[in-house]
Amino acid sequence: MDILSLVLACFTYIIFTCPFCLCVLRVKCQVLERKYFKSDINLTFNECDKFELLDYKIGVHCNKIEALNESLSEVPLETDWLCLTDYKGSKIETASFSRLRNLQALYVTGVFELLPKAFSGLSQLSTLWIALENTSATITFHKDTFDGLNNLLELKLFGIQFSALDTSIFNHLNHLEHLILEYNRISFLSTVTKSLKLKTLQKLSIIKNDIYILREEDCLYSDYPTNRDQYVDFNISVLDLSENFLQSIENNSLCNFPYLLVFKADKTGIQTKQLFQSGIKMTKTLFLTNIFFNSVELCKYSSRMNVTELILGYNSVLEFDTYTDTCLNLKKIDLSNNSLKRIHHNQSRKLKNLEYLDLSFNKIQVFNICPNETLHDFVMKLEHLNISFNFVTNLAKGQFSCLHHLQLEDIRNWKSLLQNALILYELNPALAISLVGVKS
Repeated sequence: MDILSLVLACFTYIIFTCPFCLCVLRVKCQVLERKYFKSDINLTFNECDKFELLDYKIGVHCNKIEALNESLSEVPLETDWLCLTDYKGSKIETASFSRLRNLQALYVTGVFELLPKAFSGLSQLSTLWIALENTSATITFHKDTFDGLNNLLELKLFGIQFSALDTSIFNHLNHLEHLILEYNRISFLSTVTKSLKLKTLQKLSIIKNDIYILREEDCLYSDYPTNRDQYVDFNISVLDLSENFLQSIENNSLCNFPYLLVFKADKTGIQTKQLFQSGIKMTKTLFLTNIFFNSVELCKYSSRMNVTELILGYNSVLEFDTYTDTCLNLKKIDLSNNSLKRIHHNQSRKLKNLEYLDLSFNKIQVFNICPNETLHDFVMKLEHLNISFNFVTNLAKGQFSCLHHLQLEDIRNWKSLLQNALILYELNPALAISLVGVKS
């Protein structure tokens, strides 16, 4: 054997036998071990969708699997992230994954039957995603399929018809915090909420379904009403109804979610006026992106739903006002990727407590956020301001006189916009010197 042949033979042996190579290519599976890469590198297989955003130490992707046990034999025991795409076997047997005791995240796609205790032995598993590969087929569950998943925190079911599920399958998930139901042909919110008996659930995401109306009858009454409230309170803090085409929201239809940390209704066409009568009394963060409305009354969200963070990107907003109600609660506003053309100081008068404002990717030509020089006592709490990717070419004198708390890094990003150095000098002489060389 010549030297070249010997080298090739050794290389082939290492690649196909060493479980700790940088990226091991096997018969059906690829292995990535993070410790061999720089910490800021995004390691992905580009086959597992958003599941790849989850962190891992040893990640494995297996594709087009016919014999599950054979493919899993290639998976290192230390694996904590496993993605199985296009599983072609008919069943996933009891305790199929039990040898992978370090597994924390598992994603399985295909068409198959999940036998009782299919995931038993996975005491560390916290995230489980199951997706139907072929919408004309189905995935079959048994009532004890999830038995043994004692520490599961997140469950996602994609493409699986919810009405075909025996919802008692959730009874084994005593620590579940986040249930994600995506593309499950759900028509009414109460179809899901009537089935929920998960006291630990904190987040409910019903995404890309067929909910066109939030009905008054979706409001569930308590079997044991108190003087304080007669409705069921699921204690859910995050509700996501994104990508349902919500044509109508009836009064009190969301009565079972009175106090939220986050409410998301992106890409829904939601009527914001109806939202105020929905039964939500408070939500700290409100996402309403890709809905497409021309104008928005910012303070109404703050005063009527106690919103502190308002995310309104990608809506074609032409103008906003702050004249109705109060904006005292608002701390963050994201109006990026809209069609705003001007910002006037009359709009900012009620935004004194605002700390974060993103106006990037608009069409702003006139930017005048501070009142005239006669109002020396007007100061905003604004710390982060993004006006990049607009059409501002010149800024008038006194433009930033009310912004005493602005962060240095934000201002660096505007350097190309600040043609008049005197404007920046008025804001903060030290910053002006460091950024554009103005001398005092």
